[in-house]
Amino acid sequence: VNPAVTLSLLATRKLDVLRALVYVSAQCLGACLGTLALYLALPLKTTADHFVNKVPIELNAAQALGIEMLCTFEMVFTIFSVEEQRRRESPE
Repeated sequence: VNPAVTLSLLATRKLDVLRALVYVSAQCLGACLGTLALYLALPLKTTADHFVNKVPIELNAAQALGIEMLCTFEMVFTIFSVEEQRRRESPE
């Protein structure tokens, strides 16, 4: 899914260390392979500006980091909420 989610699952002991390492490694490898596929699929004259997130000029780095942290928290919170809801609804 996302290294932030994997690390959150590790921190809450819902995932063991070895499995978390394997997941994060696979997630990073997948990102690299996706980047390579995109690089190979696009014309060479494509600039680096096309697929890059940029901080708006009105924000400084600290504000951008804060927004990134807030959005990551919201994503992890949503995943944990859905996972907990599934756990309650599933018969044991």
